[in-house]
Amino acid sequence: MTLKAQYERADMEIGEVKKRLSGQFKEISVIQKSIASIESRVEQKRADRHSLLQQCKVRRVIIIIYDVRLQSYHGECTENGIGI
Repeated sequence: MTLKAQYERADMEIGEVKKRLSGQFKEISVIQKSIASIESRVEQKRADRHSLLQQCKVRRVIIIIYDVRLQSYHGECTENGIGI
């Protein structure tokens, strides 16, 4: 195999790898945009919840919030009522 043939073969392989990488970068970009969108919605929900709780506090509305956290893989949860 000549040096020129080796170069052309390596160049073709590099081109194929670049195409695959380009496709993967596009997938990553789509996923990152999706994640950013979800994070934005979560942050907006947090802000809405905070605003609602502040309104309740100002109006002296008593509400009970349950803090439910998974304690083990067996589904045991604890509930702590908190009055505001």
